Amino acid sequence: MSRRNRSFSVNSASKQQQVLMNRSLDDLETVLATAKRDWKQLNTSARNPLELALPLLDDSSVGLAHRYDEFQQLGRKVDATLRTAVKQHYDEFSNSIGSYGMLVKTISESQDETTEVRQMLAESSHELNDRKDMLSDLNQSSKRYTDMLVILEAIEELQACSERLDLAIAEKRFFQAHSVLAKAFSVAEAHGLWSLTALSGTRQHLESQENNLFDVIMEELHSVLYLKNATDVLRLVHTMDPSLDPAACTFDHMDVADKAMALNTKLTKFLGQTFTNELQGDDLGLSADFSTDMLAYIRSLLAVTKRMNRLDQALPVLIARHPAEYHQMVLGVTKEVRLEYASQLKTLAGLSAEALDVVGEMSADVVQSLFARVFVKTLVMLQGHRVVHETVAALASAGERKEMDYSFNSVWEPTRNELGSLIVAYISDDADVRGKRSSHKKTLFQYANISYATDSPHSRDLQSSLQSLFPGLAVTGASSLYLENEAFIHQDTLVPGSVLHMRAILDKFLVFCTASEFVFPVPTVDPALLFSPTKETPPMGFFADIMESNFAPQLEQYVMLRYTALTDGSDSFDTAVYDASQPPVFRSAIGFHNIFFELCEMFNTSAAFRPRYTNIVLKSLQIFTEKYALFASELLPDETSTSQISQWMQSAELHDVSLALVRGEGSDHTLQREIKLMLAEGIAIFNIGSHELFKAEAFDQTAQLLHSVSWVLSWLARVRCAVEETEPKDDWMFYEAPSQSDNSAVSLKKDHISIKLSGEALQVFDECVLHLGLLLDKALLTLRYDLGCKAIYGMGRLFNRQDWAPSGESKECDEAIVTFNKDILTCNNKLRHALDPAQKRGVLLGLPELIDQLLILGSDVIKLLNENGVKKMFLDISVLRQMLRTVTDNPEDVKFTLSLAYYDLFNSAERGIIQKVKDGESFFNFKQNRNMLRLVFSESVQSQNNFISGRNSIYSSGTSPSMKMYHEAVSKLQEAFGEHLER
Repeated sequence: MSRRNRSFSVNSASKQQQVLMNRSLDDLETVLATAKRDWKQLNTSARNPLELALPLLDDSSVGLAHRYDEFQQLGRKVDATLRTAVKQHYDEFSNSIGSYGMLVKTISESQDETTEVRQMLAESSHELNDRKDMLSDLNQSSKRYTDMLVILEAIEELQACSERLDLAIAEKRFFQAHSVLAKAFSVAEAHGLWSLTALSGTRQHLESQENNLFDVIMEELHSVLYLKNATDVLRLVHTMDPSLDPAACTFDHMDVADKAMALNTKLTKFLGQTFTNELQGDDLGLSADFSTDMLAYIRSLLAVTKRMNRLDQALPVLIARHPAEYHQMVLGVTKEVRLEYASQLKTLAGLSAEALDVVGEMSADVVQSLFARVFVKTLVMLQGHRVVHETVAALASAGERKEMDYSFNSVWEPTRNELGSLIVAYISDDADVRGKRSSHKKTLFQYANISYATDSPHSRDLQSSLQSLFPGLAVTGASSLYLENEAFIHQDTLVPGSVLHMRAILDKFLVFCTASEFVFPVPTVDPALLFSPTKETPPMGFFADIMESNFAPQLEQYVMLRYTALTDGSDSFDTAVYDASQPPVFRSAIGFHNIFFELCEMFNTSAAFRPRYTNIVLKSLQIFTEKYALFASELLPDETSTSQISQWMQSAELHDVSLALVRGEGSDHTLQREIKLMLAEGIAIFNIGSHELFKAEAFDQTAQLLHSVSWVLSWLARVRCAVEETEPKDDWMFYEAPSQSDNSAVSLKKDHISIKLSGEALQVFDECVLHLGLLLDKALLTLRYDLGCKAIYGMGRLFNRQDWAPSGESKECDEAIVTFNKDILTCNNKLRHALDPAQKRGVLLGLPELIDQLLILGSDVIKLLNENGVKKMFLDISVLRQMLRTVTDNPEDVKFTLSLAYYDLFNSAERGIIQKVKDGESFFNFKQNRNMLRLVFSESVQSQNNFISGRNSIYSSGTSPSMKMYHEAVSKLQEAFGEHLER
């Protein structure tokens, strides 16, 4: 039975109708927006008609009855707008209803067709699974036959690679050899050939050839780096010194920068190239020729090792072999020169160093030729290692750079040591000097300095060590423990060493170091400073080290011997008179004065600033300063000492205050501040022991040290002459003596001698003067503090050992005062003979004021005082005052006003003490007045306490009538201090 499908038509709206339809919807939205705005009650989610109807019927003031007509009008407007919208969209609604049936039919037909397709797919899949096993077997057979053909072709290719590899290595086509090797391993790994037992021999051969390729590359690299086959070195030697004439090689006639730039032309050009991509690309070849482009050849060899993934193994080998390779290179140059100058060397054989000084030109050609070649070959070798450094940096990836960092210092340091030893050997006059200056460190054992005699200490020590390791070992007779290689151990110079050989070495040495400045890798290089020698870089630091640490010490040797003769000895710190109008000084100070002026006259330091010779003079000043600093450290207390002097010295505030006083820069307030700081511990300060005081000999030596240093500083200040630093053209000239015109124009009497200083030399001079000045201050304060400690110790003995409540009046002062007076008078005599008046005044300044305060502070120690004790105190003070007036410059200032006034309070009793405070006439603080009240009541309190302790009394020792009176007096005293402060 067939069904009739309902048909429908879709009428498209005209443009005008579409406008009307859109407008009707716009009107409807406008009406709805008005309703939402004006009737918010309609916007709630729960719209109950009653909630809106009731307010519309309410005609009260809160109701909406007055808007009922407006609401009806809104309803009519909404109704009309909706009807218009429905009318305009009638056709749209009809079309939607008509299309619903068609959509349902179409979906049903699609579902039937999908079911039929699913059944067909299931049947096809079943048929394919039935034939899968047969197809798989056919596929496996085809694949197996194909793999067999590929493996056979790979084996043939692998055998061909082995033959090509041998040929490439033999012809030094390293890049091609690596490519063949890489291809062979790639083919073998791709086809799993190494699993075949028949190819194990081929694999071992290829691995052996891989190692052989690496070894050949390393040997080739060393051959290039160390110029084993170089032919153009003589051209570079000519560049360094065209004339080979030592007389022409002066600083005035040689352009060091131009020669350095010429020697680095190839390296400069090479470093200016951008070769990072070339090194990592596939087009790298070996077109570079060693004789024409050595640097590019080195780069190519390193690139091959990188492609072999063995660059990290090559770098340690280069560094480890460098010392031996460079040593052999130097030996080769020496052999060349020995053959070239055979006749001259034969003539020079047997001549001593003294004879060579006379006929030095005979050996100058030999030394000059030797070092010209050594310096040039060394420079070219360093250029090669710079290329290695740059190439490694370019080849290594970001993660490999830390592991593959090729340190240029690892090459430079052995080069510096070998080259330095060679230079020192030729400029040293004897083996002892050479050995001393070739190393700055003390070496326990050196094979180069072995004595091969069987009875030498080296042989005995070695034999003892060997016998402890091998008990059966025994060396008898004259046989030696060593196997001696004459060719390596005994490296004699071509000519005997002489300091004059530096004339033939110096210019080429400077050119080499200047050229090496550019070779040394730096992060950034200013082109304007490339060839400016500075001590801050390793090459110029090497130059300065050789010149200053090896050459200059030979010149300094005489100076040091002369200095030792004049300043050292068992009597160096004995006194002697240099000027009859001055106190005596140490003999070593006089000797230093003589050698200092002798050197200034010898080097003519008054004429110009000459750093090399000035440094020799300053060396004597530094040694003198160190010697006196050592003597002072042994004589004066240091920071580790527990003495009172040391504690005062470590107080920065007290140190500054005391210095201001001894320098005459202080006032009475400053002196009172010093005394307060010194007595800050209170009565505990009296615990000073006699071991903390200076003995007579130490006090005398400290005074002599003080005046000796002061005398040296006086004439050092006179000879100091600061000038503007200039670069002297003859800074390293040999043995230049003042000309006759200079001798006639300049009087070199000691009164006119000065030493011109600038830059670092001026700083060294000022530092030595500063250290001597600090030593002077320390000695001055030590003497001052020692007298203070003696005063504290003496007053402590006075208060601790004296009975201050005697039954009768005494006519003699205490023994402690007598002993103290003797000590002070003895010290005063030593100071008068050792120091000038100003220094003596600085040491003794403030001593009476300190003792005045100690006499008041010591009252805290007194337990019992009566009138006889006060009279005893007045007698002791009088004796102290009389003694101090004999040692000070102003006797009238020694009055002891405070201590006399303080103990006079005892006679005023408690009322007098309190009344003076009320009247503002008291010189003392509350604590001091309270202590005097204690002393006033001390005798009565003691008497009542004794009475109470002997009888059964209603009072205790703390509540006796006298004690109550004391406490009442203290309260009144406190009130008096309060009233005085209020006024």
